[in-house]
Amino acid sequence: MIFAKFPQTEITKHWMTLKKHLEENLPPTALGLPINLDEVYTRLMTDEMQGWVFLQGEDAIGFLITAFSQELGFNFKNLTIYAVVATQHIDDEAWKNAFSTVKAFSIKYECKRIIAFSSNPRVIELVNKLGGESSYHVLTLEV
Repeated sequence: MIFAKFPQTEITKHWMTLKKHLEENLPPTALGLPINLDEVYTRLMTDEMQGWVFLQGEDAIGFLITAFSQELGFNFKNLTIYAVVATQHIDDEAWKNAFSTVKAFSIKYECKRIIAFSSNPRVIELVNKLGGESSYHVLTLEV
């Protein structure tokens, strides 16, 4: 299995599949709001957001979407995992390798942390296995 940053040409090729899975796995910051996933596509194509893919042979079996986020009060940046999608089981070792790749990318761009939002038990389990912190809750109030 291979995990790599999605080149823009591959994003275009797989966009309809990726879009379908994104619609089913929105981050909590977007739930219940009118969304336009074409905005995500545009940002992926300009590298404002990054697409990552798990490939098993020719088949894309998992995706991550990341974006840089700024901690304005403290003047540093993080890499936020915007979406995690697996269309079939991906073993712990493959996730560990993926995290190493994303971590190296984060270091290259001087990020302080990798942040993700999830209520998925498998994602939470993986974060704990990787030594991450999973006890915080996302709190939202409608405006």
